[in-house]
Amino acid sequence: MGFPVPRTKVAEVRSELIELFGDLVMQVGVGHMSFHTCKQFGSRYPGDPTRLAVQDFLPDEQLRHVENLTEFAGMLVYGKWIFILNGRQAVFFFEAGIRAIGP
Repeated sequence: MGFPVPRTKVAEVRSELIELFGDLVMQVGVGHMSFHTCKQFGSRYPGDPTRLAVQDFLPDEQLRHVENLTEFAGMLVYGKWIFILNGRQAVFFFEAGIRAIGP
């Protein structure tokens, strides 16, 4: 569909990881769900984590300044169409004066 998306991979969540991070949970609506051993979808961080701050929420007044707002809107519609329910399907980042967004 031509949306700007990071490289993705399927990662296996093993019991050792779950035991090491006991607070490893996924937000579902107003509640939380614990992880269990299984395969999970993962995507690449959109830059150097030591120099790039990433947020999963923008206030409404900042959203209108997103550089690729049309693509973002298309991705939201697609996500609803294929019934993606989690609230963390997008990340926002700011880089050297460039406003950008990615899934």
